[in-house]
Amino acid sequence: MAQGVRGVGGGILGLRQLLSDRETKEAIQADLLASGRTLADLGTWALSWWDLKCLLRHRPQGSALDRHLQPQTWQWTLLEHLLAGIYDTLQGANWQRGGDKNAPRPTPLPRPGVGDDDAKPADEKPSSSASIPLDDIHDVMAARRAQRGVRAVVAHAPPDPPSPPAAPRRRLAHSEVRAIRTALAAGASHEDLATFHRVPAASIRRIADGATYRHVI
Repeated sequence: MAQGVRGVGGGILGLRQLLSDRETKEAIQADLLASGRTLADLGTWALSWWDLKCLLRHRPQGSALDRHLQPQTWQWTLLEHLLAGIYDTLQGANWQRGGDKNAPRPTPLPRPGVGDDDAKPADEKPSSSASIPLDDIHDVMAARRAQRGVRAVVAHAPPDPPSPPAAPRRRLAHSEVRAIRTALAAGASHEDLATFHRVPAASIRRIADGATYRHVI
């Protein structure tokens, strides 16, 4: 019995601790009577400690033990919280459609887990009397002026000069193509041949791959 009842310590000691409180014991007895059992049978074949643990651990929502242990929240399941959220949304939508700016914003429906601060309308913000030091204001304004100056300089900067037009690709003579093939076969690099013949290295690579000048034999 390593894992105990919801909200209670594990094992028989945890169950005994529950039963030591009179009101808790009465709630457990009420749940047992609803299932056709009684605490008088505890420890017998009719109701073992294991049976009691299983009954309490898997008790239904809204059981007498739930109402006793969680008097404020036992009625609020996920469904109730979702319905409360829908209610708040509809109230806010109706307030917006009303068009009356002086009308107070509707307050969210009170529910467990939502304190007074959370229930305040969204337009009510906490006030603060703390003032900003004058030196900090001066620093912020100086930084903003500097940023505006940088943007002005960038806006009035002359445009970058246009890139020079690419040199027209030179067409190689048949004799040059044959010489390039011979040099490639001898182990010359594409870059060296491109520099020597004043053409891009890609042109030498296409000749080596047979993509261009295939008609030259």
